[in-house]
Amino acid sequence: MDKLIKKVIEDAEKKAEGIIGKAKETLNEKFAAEKENIEKEYEGKLRDAKNRIDKESEIRLSRFRMDKEKELLALKNSFIEEVLKVEEKKFNEYLNKNMKDIIVSACRELGGKNYTVKIPESAEDMAEIKDVKIEKDKTLRDAFIISAEKWSIVFNWEHIRVMMEDELKEKAGKYLFNVKNGQKNTGN
Repeated sequence: MDKLIKKVIEDAEKKAEGIIGKAKETLNEKFAAEKENIEKEYEGKLRDAKNRIDKESEIRLSRFRMDKEKELLALKNSFIEEVLKVEEKKFNEYLNKNMKDIIVSACRELGGKNYTVKIPESAEDMAEIKDVKIEKDKTLRDAFIISAEKWSIVFNWEHIRVMMEDELKEKAGKYLFNVKNGQKNTGN
């Protein structure tokens, strides 16, 4: 009987070792498969996170560049405006110094007769110009107005600037920044 019990115990131990071995093998296979799935999921999430971060970085960098380009453009425009202010001052000085000659020339160019020219009250007295009536106007400054029955022409910096603004800005930009039509001049 001891032999039988010993044999049964040995058979049971062998059976148990076989069951435990199979269980360990199955467990190791499941563990390896689950580990592989987790690693794939991790790599996918890592790749997605990296792509998202790269896109966010690109967007931030683009925004930063646009903001800096806007600031630079605003600065350049302020420089151009300063140049235009200097030009306005020079224009007004020239206009006030040469107003009579400019009026005579403009009236001659216009042809015809019986014009009325309004000048600033502060303008020097002008001897009567042939076929032109001169009137002083308290509201005018750095300007004059030539008018006839059906039309009038205002001659001042604002009107000149409106007519020539694109050309003035292009010349100022080219002078200040070596730029033409918004593009850096490379000399080609």
